[in-house]
Amino acid sequence: MTAEPVVPRALYVHGHKGNAWLEDEVMVLQQDGLRRRIPLAAVAEVRNGGRRQASLEITLRTDEGTRTGAVRYEFEARSGMTVDLFVEAVTAALPAAHTAHPVGNGAELVVEEPDPHAVQRTEAQRRKSRRFMTVFVACVVLWVAGLVTVAVAGRPTGNGSDPLVYWVVGPLPLLIGGGLTTWVVFIVRGWVVRRRRGVGVVAVFERTGHRHRVFVFTDAVGKRHEYMANRTIRTIAEDPPRIQLIHDPLGKVGAQPYESLAYIIAQCTLFLVLGLPLLAGGLYAVPYQLVRALFPIE
Repeated sequence: MTAEPVVPRALYVHGHKGNAWLEDEVMVLQQDGLRRRIPLAAVAEVRNGGRRQASLEITLRTDEGTRTGAVRYEFEARSGMTVDLFVEAVTAALPAAHTAHPVGNGAELVVEEPDPHAVQRTEAQRRKSRRFMTVFVACVVLWVAGLVTVAVAGRPTGNGSDPLVYWVVGPLPLLIGGGLTTWVVFIVRGWVVRRRRGVGVVAVFERTGHRHRVFVFTDAVGKRHEYMANRTIRTIAEDPPRIQLIHDPLGKVGAQPYESLAYIIAQCTLFLVLGLPLLAGGLYAVPYQLVRALFPIE
């Protein structure tokens, strides 16, 4: 009688340059733009091969008479504890999987396919980089053109201040003030959107980062999302820790814990108190000085 393979519970290993998870009797390895589907029957061993840095190593089964070495996949993981749990679960399931599906060369069972998410991420990163470089170059060109204009046509004011000095030091408060003020717009927009169509979800703790804790949840269409929370976030349950988030099903704004109107007002007020004076000073120091240089007032 053939033994039924023991299917381990769903686990997910997040790596620096790859991910691994279990789907029924198949281990999915997402790495280097590829998605490899590795049946448990094809796996000879899984282990944490890292000493200082956690590393998931997957070794495939080989024929006894083969002269070539066993195929091995490896990638660095972010959490050693997650790797250990993954290895423990897979190792416990391997004997039954080998009994149910005897195989000589495990590499023949591996299915490789392009990772569509990696292609999408790469294209999105390229578009984002192009937009950033376009905006950055345009701002530098405009600033240099303004610098030349102010240096040539600018005149000291009645109190002796030099417009050129304003133009040089002005971009910093302009950027900080503009950033804080713009952030207020994003905060209000996100709160309004989540309040109108947000869906409550429960995110489960996965790993600890440098300054945050990472929680994961799955939306209605089965897509996996990560939420990076500070270490003091309030949990609704433990073992494992879980938090409640408000998620936008259309993905226009990110997920956030529930925030009251009073909290939003206090947060926006703080940013505006800090940002508006800096923004006003930056506007006076940069665009206003250019206007004065181009249209001097006698």
